[in-house]
Amino acid sequence: MESRRVHKKIDEIDSEIDDNRVRLDSLKSKLAKIENNQSRKEEILSSLNKAYIKNLNDMKYDDLSGAYIDYKSYIPYFKDASVYEHQSGGLLECMQISYLDAIISSNEALKHPRFLMLDSISKYVGTLRASGEEISEEDVIKDPDVYQNIFQILVRLSSSTQIIVVENTPPAEMDQYVKYTFRNGPRGFIDLEKNEIDLTNSESD
Repeated sequence: MESRRVHKKIDEIDSEIDDNRVRLDSLKSKLAKIENNQSRKEEILSSLNKAYIKNLNDMKYDDLSGAYIDYKSYIPYFKDASVYEHQSGGLLECMQISYLDAIISSNEALKHPRFLMLDSISKYVGTLRASGEEISEEDVIKDPDVYQNIFQILVRLSSSTQIIVVENTPPAEMDQYVKYTFRNGPRGFIDLEKNEIDLTNSESD
């Protein structure tokens, strides 16, 4: 009887060892997949960071030591401050467009709808180059190259993405692209008179 109990106990231990070995093999397989995904994540973020920094550099930002896309939050940073902390409208615009381009132009962005609609890019950046004539300091527009380069980024991105830009003063180089001019009145795209209530006629009725 004692011998049978010993053999039974050995069989139980062997069975437990086999079960744990199967579990260990399964956990090793899962760990390998996690490590592979971790490595892939690092590669993707490294690629996104390179594109993000390059775009900022194209927009005339030279000191890029604190510019990156955060590894955990995926939020863009500049001078170690997130896009939510900066106050400058021009910088925010450049950060956002650089960030969007980095994501959409990535080979990993397979499920992105690849559609952008941007309004009033010129709101926070200068658009015109100073002519040879003398002008006052307050009228000097200092960053037309930034404005030009934003459009160049959009042109490059448009090869794989549908982009609609609503803008009053696009660069002359953009004239080659399809554009629409919205006019009011019977010849325009929008006739505001059709959308307004004629109070005069309403009162006479």
